[in-house]
Amino acid sequence: MTESGDLFPRIRGRDGFAISSPRPPTLALAPSPDPQSGSGSETPFLPRWWRRKTSTTWSFYAAESRHRRALTPLRSDLLPAALAHYALASRLDLSLCPRITDATLASVNGALRSSLRSIDLSRSRGFSQAGVGNLAVNCAALVEINLSNATDLSDAAAAAIGRARNLERLWLARCKVMVDMGIGCIAVGCQKLRLLCLKWCLGISDLGFGLVAVKCKRLRCLDLSFMPITKKCLPAVLQLLQLPHLEDVALVGCLSIDDEGLVTLKQEFKSLQVLDMSNCQHVSHAAFSSMLNKVPGLRQMSLAYNCLVTHSLGSSLQKEGLRLISQCCHLLEELDLTDNDLDDEGLPSRDVKSYGFPLLQIINLAYCTGTTDDSLRSLSKCSNLDTLEIRGCPQVSSLSLAAISVGCQKLTNLGIKKCYYVNDAGILFSCLLLQNLRQVELEPSEVWKQQSQEVHVLSLTCEPAENNTFPSTPPVFQQPGDWISPESYGSRWPKHDCLAGISDGHFLSHL
Repeated sequence: MTESGDLFPRIRGRDGFAISSPRPPTLALAPSPDPQSGSGSETPFLPRWWRRKTSTTWSFYAAESRHRRALTPLRSDLLPAALAHYALASRLDLSLCPRITDATLASVNGALRSSLRSIDLSRSRGFSQAGVGNLAVNCAALVEINLSNATDLSDAAAAAIGRARNLERLWLARCKVMVDMGIGCIAVGCQKLRLLCLKWCLGISDLGFGLVAVKCKRLRCLDLSFMPITKKCLPAVLQLLQLPHLEDVALVGCLSIDDEGLVTLKQEFKSLQVLDMSNCQHVSHAAFSSMLNKVPGLRQMSLAYNCLVTHSLGSSLQKEGLRLISQCCHLLEELDLTDNDLDDEGLPSRDVKSYGFPLLQIINLAYCTGTTDDSLRSLSKCSNLDTLEIRGCPQVSSLSLAAISVGCQKLTNLGIKKCYYVNDAGILFSCLLLQNLRQVELEPSEVWKQQSQEVHVLSLTCEPAENNTFPSTPPVFQQPGDWISPESYGSRWPKHDCLAGISDGHFLSHL
């Protein structure tokens, strides 16, 4: 009798590496069966537990091969075996494979012809326009291609990409060889594009921008960062910004854009919501003001690393500036005014009543020492407010906190550290009304030292709270079990800093 042959062949794992199943010490009295057949009668001399284990293993591998949709192989030579096992994959990330040849892309075409929807070649080299063209033609369901950093791809490759008629998202960052002819082929062939990244594509001029503006009417996201947008190109770029569905535009590091081109703007960009003009060093506040007047629906704007918009300019924001914000930015969702020398006249108190911030969710007034109850009462009109930070506002009292509790019942995060005039009544009122509260940051003050029941009330009423912070707790809490008992409130991560005068026995008695 001879030893058994290949009863348990090698199978492929999720990452493409071979996994060997252990071989039991059995004797072969019959020809070796096929382990993938799943028949228990073909392995009659194996223990029953081993046959059951083998069938379960194969069933798991079969289920994974049917349901897995994303592949990220580490080596290109293992890709054919992985594609054969996961024939229904729709997303293929080859960014970890430094060399991908046309033959490798041909194997992808053959294995995932009908299921492939996304492929990432952003860090790969070795393929040409022939491989990209076959991929675009054969994979009809392809909607996303990332060819970033393919510095050797020319207009011929762009023409091949243009044959992917259903393409919706395309990244061409650092494709420096590509010029207007190539981007024109893409614009004509891929008219369903919704996202286009042309970052560092230095060969594209006004002709390419104009073709994209004319043909790609469905664009929603456009990245033109670090491109040589000259005065000649600016009209074509502005034509792009007028696309009916365009929402997100990045113009980072476009050093050729200056005040002269932006101040003279006449048309409005009604659909634009996100604008990133970081590192545009020749644009001043006058040009930004002109731009803001033409973008009524703007929700986010980034001016980082702009030498003409300095930190001192941002810190000197005055009353009129905030009043203009409240009048013009009706769709504002987040406002951060940390450590500004503002009072009730400067804060958007009156304007909130007149115009309102219907979508405001986060406001940070930390260390705005001039903030009083009048300002917070006006913020109670913001019914969608989710996060309120008023730490270091010594003039805020329980009256304004009660008004916030009545008007902003969706509040989940509340920071009231160093608000020395917030007493038991304000905390009690907040806990009774703010049933969605998840995180509270408070600090006991001189007002609280008369009574210590407010923390107990907080623990009883704010049942959904997940993160409560009670820093610098004074020794006045002689019965800590009243406010740290696990059954008294639903906090998952309570923090108690500087717990002076509390011994281990107090805690152990309530566990």
